[in-house]
Amino acid sequence: MKNQVKAGAWQMSEHVYNQIQELKRFVDFVANLEIATENDRSKGEEIKLLMGTIHLPRTRKHWQINLRIHDFDVHRQVHPEGQFRRIWSLVCNDLGVSLEAESNYCDYPEGHTGSDFCFYDSATFYTPHPEDPINFQDGDAIDFVNDAMDYKKYITESLNEVEITVETY
Repeated sequence: MKNQVKAGAWQMSEHVYNQIQELKRFVDFVANLEIATENDRSKGEEIKLLMGTIHLPRTRKHWQINLRIHDFDVHRQVHPEGQFRRIWSLVCNDLGVSLEAESNYCDYPEGHTGSDFCFYDSATFYTPHPEDPINFQDGDAIDFVNDAMDYKKYITESLNEVEITVETY
C-alpha cells in the first residue's frame, strides 16, 4: 500500500490497515453481547467486511459501533452527582476512522459536568500533507479493545445500564 494517491489523499499504510483489522475484535465483542439483536449481529458482520476492504476508497461506507454504560438517574439529575456515562466508540466516516473512550461525570449542585477520562485517536483518509498522514499510535487499537472488553469493571450499583449501537449508513 502506498502512502500517496493524489494531492490531499492517501492510501493507508499497512500499519494503519493492521490496526483497523485489530479493531474487528471490538466489533465482534459488541455485536455479540447478550443484549445485541440479530440486526446488531448482522450489521457487525457487515462492518467487519467493510473494515477488510477499508484500504479501497470505493468500498468505504459510514459505520459506527459503540458500547455505553449509563447511570440515567445522575444524567437526569435525580441524584445530584456522580459518573453518568462510560463509552467506547469506533466510527468510520469520509474523513477516517476514530476511536474514543470517555467517562463523563456530573456535579449538579456546582453546575459542573465534564470528563474524568478521555481517550481519542484517529487515522485520517485525507490530510493536507499526504507524505505525513495522521495514523493511529502504536498499541492504541489493542488497548482500546482490551479496555472495552473489560467493561464490567466499570459497572457500579448505579452505573449499570448497558447499551450498544451497531449501524451502517
